[in-house]
Amino acid sequence: MKIDGLSPMERMAYEQNVYAYRDIRNGMDSARREGEAIGLEKGEFKTKKRVARMMKAKGFDVSLISELTGLSENQIVKL
Repeated sequence: MKIDGLSPMERMAYEQNVYAYRDIRNGMDSARREGEAIGLEKGEFKTKKRVARMMKAKGFDVSLISELTGLSENQIVKL
């Protein structure tokens, strides 16, 4: 788009639209990154619980499972 031929009012409206677009885009990008981080965190927690269940089934000590997985002993006992 050629903005050289725009009137001052048209140019101002154009620039406001560009700024609004950038703000919306930045908000969406931020939300996506936050969603990805939350998803990764949930996936990591599920993996730790799965591993802890397997270790518990093999007879590992709860304190050792806690140390290796990072889960609390209380979380492990509830599995």
